[in-house]
Amino acid sequence: MVLAAPLVYLAVVWPQIPDRVPVHFNIHFRPDGFMNRLPGVLLLPMTSILVTVATLIWFNFDPKMAKYEPDTRDQVRNVLRKSMLAVCVLLGSCTVGIVYASWGNLGVIKSTIFYGIPLLFLFLGNYFGKLRPNYTIGIRCPWTLESPEVWNRTHRFAGRILMGISVLLIALKLSGLSAVPISGPCLHCFWDGQRSPSGTPSSPHENCSRRRCERGAENFKPQPHNSQLNPLNAPPARSCQSQPPPEPAP
Repeated sequence: MVLAAPLVYLAVVWPQIPDRVPVHFNIHFRPDGFMNRLPGVLLLPMTSILVTVATLIWFNFDPKMAKYEPDTRDQVRNVLRKSMLAVCVLLGSCTVGIVYASWGNLGVIKSTIFYGIPLLFLFLGNYFGKLRPNYTIGIRCPWTLESPEVWNRTHRFAGRILMGISVLLIALKLSGLSAVPISGPCLHCFWDGQRSPSGTPSSPHENCSRRRCERGAENFKPQPHNSQLNPLNAPPARSCQSQPPPEPAP
């Protein structure tokens, strides 16, 4: 039912979805990547279906599960299903957010990212300690797969880390701050500083792609829901090839 919910929603609002929809957003949540309507809105729902089916099929052939008692297998299967359910809910919410973003409303996708991902971490962290060694879900490396004690200690520690990160992210958001806007510009400035000793780009043309995305975001003009026009059409910008670097002075 959770897998079918996004498809039912898309069927209802399909006539109102523009021909092109945003599928990627920059650090300021401005759309900077677009796709046609059909692949753009069906990408996440189809990903949820394929990943869920493939994971459940793989679990039935997991060699680790054959060594456990039926109760243990049922417990791990239950954790796996709940984890996949949480991931599908998040991807379905992102699908709704993409549709609203195509209408010019970015609030849904922002709330999904800022609250949905921390809640997913909180959910997974709560169940990590209940997993048993398997080849389907968890921290699977030679040390954890060969030793149940190492597996349990690793997943209990990882579960506490995930829950701590989720609480921190939600607290930052509720306090009016956000880890993404805070860390993003800092990392970007550090990267620019590493590329150029002076801290500025060495050429006015090397950030052409970034400037083009920013110009496209500034031309973002929301349209009413019943409009058949594409609200995300921006005037074409010149490519980097059309802007040759200036010749050096003699």
